[in-house]
Amino acid sequence: MAAVSSRSPLSTASDAAAPIRLRRADIADARLVARLIEPGFARFVAPMLGLAGQVAFRMYVTERALRERLRDGAVAWCAETVEDEPTLVGYAELRGPAGREPGTLHLTLLFTHVDWHRHGVARRLLGAVTEHLLAADPPARQLTVNASAYATPIYERLGFVPGGENTEGEDGIIASPMRLDLDQGPAAQDVAEAD
Repeated sequence: MAAVSSRSPLSTASDAAAPIRLRRADIADARLVARLIEPGFARFVAPMLGLAGQVAFRMYVTERALRERLRDGAVAWCAETVEDEPTLVGYAELRGPAGREPGTLHLTLLFTHVDWHRHGVARRLLGAVTEHLLAADPPARQLTVNASAYATPIYERLGFVPGGENTEGEDGIIASPMRLDLDQGPAAQDVAEAD
């Protein structure tokens, strides 16, 4: 995914060896996050969706939509390079418990710059999410996600298990429900301890 910093050019594959840091996202990040997500979505997820699903997802990740969710209290993290002028290389966003079983939260977005795939960015972002959920009072017991066909094996490597049948929403988005039990199992502990 093409990560763009407000002060630096597009990241390149040679940047993938640089260390990264995680921080909480804020409203000012919305433009960069939207620009991070689009190329990866277009390359890996959009080809598996119809036009309605593509439009619905893109409406969910516009700069305006991201800004509104962050302003309304969405909990999200950015992964960025550790440089004088950091470059955004990953993003994770949670949705709260509304309409879900107590102790369950939902991961709505987890994206990594395409040059940073398989460099541990998603694992580190998920570690920050998990740490946040386990530190809550009371701690969350489960994290759910609706994974695209492309992302399903990635989530499996991160410790998620299938949580039901594939669905196609009225918006045309096709997803595989998955869950990560936070209060048990070594996979959850490994994710929580990820750097």
